[in-house]
Amino acid sequence: MNKARRKTLILITMNLLILLGILVSFTGFTVAWFANVRNAQVHLTTIEVTAPDFYITEYNVYPVTSMTKGPTTSSFTFANTPALEMPKYDPNDIAYSQYQRALVVHATYEYGATSNTVFGAKTTVATFTTGTTGSNPYDDNYTSNIYQFTPSPGITLADSWSSATISTTNADAECLVTLSPTPVKATSTTIATLYAGSSTLWFVIEYNEAIMNYINTARASEIREVVYADDIIYYIGDGAAI
Repeated sequence: MNKARRKTLILITMNLLILLGILVSFTGFTVAWFANVRNAQVHLTTIEVTAPDFYITEYNVYPVTSMTKGPTTSSFTFANTPALEMPKYDPNDIAYSQYQRALVVHATYEYGATSNTVFGAKTTVATFTTGTTGSNPYDDNYTSNIYQFTPSPGITLADSWSSATISTTNADAECLVTLSPTPVKATSTTIATLYAGSSTLWFVIEYNEAIMNYINTARASEIREVVYADDIIYYIGDGAAI
């Protein structure tokens, strides 16, 4: 890899603006290139890299065509096409969607340090809510209140692949909100350990069904729809603090 590429960090702005109920969800995945000074912190709206000698070289988000949920493991089959939206949460399957309610994320990177580092998610929104009054006819909420993230060992993709499947361990799922039995929110969580010498990261983004059920029950008498703005910041290194 040439020096210019080694000093380049690819960043994806994952603005997953999710609309529930009868609304159509949509998102933009904007790719931007930024110069990265070795050992310096890169602080952006969605990804922070503080680990030394760490360079993301490629980042892809894929739509899920089918998934199987087992008692201890799950599998996700995804298509070789960019994800254009996170399908809205619809437990009754009333609204049509070509894809499942999940996204597969694959990142490749160079990591020249000798110690391990971590990949995680955090938010500046410290308070859980089932929805606050927004602009008519919608209420507002945040994806940090409803998303869960599960790492995967991943697979090696063939040169001309059209579809592939990864597996996850259900117990590895991480979420910023837990039910104990009422919601308790943290501002950060570690999703995966990135080992020295490793070069690839796979994880799955899904709705946390228990939390979505809690919100739906709490809002049973509401007629206003909820707009979920994506407030999640992903970090690599010691960036858990806001």
